[in-house]
Amino acid sequence: MFACPSCTAENSEASKFCSECGAALKLEYEATVMHGIADHAMDGSADSSPSDSSHHGRFLPGTKVADRYRIVSLVGKGGMGEVYRADDLKLGHTVALKFLPKDLAEDPQRLEYFHSEVRLTRQISHPNVCRVYDIDEVDGQQFLSMEYIDGEDLKVLLRRIGRLPQDKGVQIAQQLCAGLSAAHDRGVLHRDLKSANIMIDGRGQVRITDFGLAKLADDATKGEVAGTPAYMAPEQLTRGENTIQSDLYSLGLILYELFTGEAAHKPTSIPELMRAHEESSLSQPSRLVDDMDPVVERVILRCLEKDPHERSKSAHAVAAALPGGDPLAAALAAGETPSPQLVAAAGETGSLSLRTGIVCLASMLLGLATFVALAPFNPLLQFEGLNSSAEKPDWLEGNVQKEILEPLGYFDRDARPDHAVYGLQERKQLAGNQRMEFWYRQRSGDYMAPSVMSRGRSLTRSAISMINPSPLEPGMVSVRTDLTGDLIELLAMPNDTSLSKTHRPGKDTQLIKLAGLSIRDFRLLGKDEERPANWEPPRYVEKDVAVYLHKDDSQRQCVVLARHHGQLVYFYAGPLDDRGRLFGRQFAHGFLTPSVKLGMPPVVSASMTIVMFLASDYRYCIR
Repeated sequence: MFACPSCTAENSEASKFCSECGAALKLEYEATVMHGIADHAMDGSADSSPSDSSHHGRFLPGTKVADRYRIVSLVGKGGMGEVYRADDLKLGHTVALKFLPKDLAEDPQRLEYFHSEVRLTRQISHPNVCRVYDIDEVDGQQFLSMEYIDGEDLKVLLRRIGRLPQDKGVQIAQQLCAGLSAAHDRGVLHRDLKSANIMIDGRGQVRITDFGLAKLADDATKGEVAGTPAYMAPEQLTRGENTIQSDLYSLGLILYELFTGEAAHKPTSIPELMRAHEESSLSQPSRLVDDMDPVVERVILRCLEKDPHERSKSAHAVAAALPGGDPLAAALAAGETPSPQLVAAAGETGSLSLRTGIVCLASMLLGLATFVALAPFNPLLQFEGLNSSAEKPDWLEGNVQKEILEPLGYFDRDARPDHAVYGLQERKQLAGNQRMEFWYRQRSGDYMAPSVMSRGRSLTRSAISMINPSPLEPGMVSVRTDLTGDLIELLAMPNDTSLSKTHRPGKDTQLIKLAGLSIRDFRLLGKDEERPANWEPPRYVEKDVAVYLHKDDSQRQCVVLARHHGQLVYFYAGPLDDRGRLFGRQFAHGFLTPSVKLGMPPVVSASMTIVMFLASDYRYCIR
């Protein structure tokens, strides 16, 4: 037999809930826990013992608290405290009072969370979030007063009636998303979202309660496991990562219960739950419910993706994707391109007058005619020599990654696509001739974004180019090659992470071979020999720079190699007089606006530049 921790009634060991009071009997993985990863109990135990085994808790009905509140009854208790229904004698209405468990009331960390609950919850004003009024103290015991909700929590409701009808489930899901969105809009992460913390009041309205573990998103400490394990996202349970996406995973688990009547995970211990996250996949809701709406199922499964980046972007997006929401807004909020059928199904959202339509059409035709007239002046649209598929930027990107960066240890196969960009540029050399070059840039640990650049007296945000953002920022790797893939120039600004990796810089012979050259045609300058102009690398290096000159002086060719802590950080192979024009003190920009070439006013120039960019096949200019 097993004694109920709430009412001490005897129950069989196979029972999950008390036959007398309905309390959960096995709390190993359902309790609210809070500790660091280093202290994480691998045996599945957690501090979940209730603070008192009495039916009435620590206060009997009729007890007067703080000379203001009269206790009516105990309405709930758990790992984070006891909640009582009470009458506010001063204002004459019913409130709820929340006390910390006796054994935790003197814990400084728990007290800080108690105070934080008041601070954070008072920032959220929404009809689907339980209001918190104030914090007070009686006999050394601190408590908070909050809105009393006459109803029952979602967990008890589902246990009593099973799954809800779909229309009612969608209504509750929409309200739940609205309340969670209000918290996230204020930067607050709930971190303990579960069906037991969702109240359904007497009018059937949803109220999110118990922000006892909530934190601001900017203050969420990585490595701190806080919440209820059975409702934690995989990254939250194993690594202590708390984000909006971890809250959305908990939301997905609640929706799973709401529409199926069953829990998504049914482990009996934390280790078993961890194995379930790593090894098994969730049962699709449609396997449990015959008439499951496929739209609802897609919403649930997207929230429950193991990879946080694959989940919905926000609770707003979840609400919009549910039946009755806006599917077009849901697709846009999720970062997806809506199909023509989806746009057509969205219905009419606006209209243009005939006069406005004619003006817009005339403007488009004028812009197209202007583009055709100015196309010969735009160097980005001149792609002579790109007829071979081996010379297309897509091929050149793969060549740089596999043949140059990967052997040098600078290419991360698991990096996100927005961490790298590439394009083509037209370079005018000092000799007067022009040539097309391929450029590739990547940034470890962050995405590439253009910086604000100064042009004359104004500040403008330019497109990403070889020099925008600055190639001298930590984590940047920039490469130039010709259209056959031979290396021209490489500049790496390793950060602390990349410095700790194992790099294979190779011998000078191998590196010079990447430029399509042979070391037999070059000689290494001695330390005492005079160096050519512009030979210094554009960044600090630890040791002397290796400079090679072509044995035939008439060739005017050189190779410059520089290493830092043993890894290659700079390489150049090409004409002596052209080296340093891109990464050195002089920068050559590959795109000339119409105002530069034709002397147009800045307003006209900006308009023509936008038209030319939109009308061009920019896939061959920049990814």
